[in-house]
Amino acid sequence: MEKRQPIRMCIFCRDRQAKGSLMRLVFNQGLVLGDHRQTLPGRGAYVCSACRKRLFSQKGRKVLARAFRLSPEAIKDIRA
Repeated sequence: MEKRQPIRMCIFCRDRQAKGSLMRLVFNQGLVLGDHRQTLPGRGAYVCSACRKRLFSQKGRKVLARAFRLSPEAIKDIRA
């Protein structure tokens, strides 16, 4: 019997994939960090490889703000 893998959803396209195939982002101290080992503390969100290039577009900032539960005013302060 095969072991089940955790499933996560991309915050942009809302597609569900295996946790290992998505990149985890963490919001910590005003920065959005890529968490490649998936061990950093803080609120996390997942992005698929097709959506990574849209991360810091205008729409991307709004999606990040929603995922990290930030106010609309804080959208401007998000840095990579």
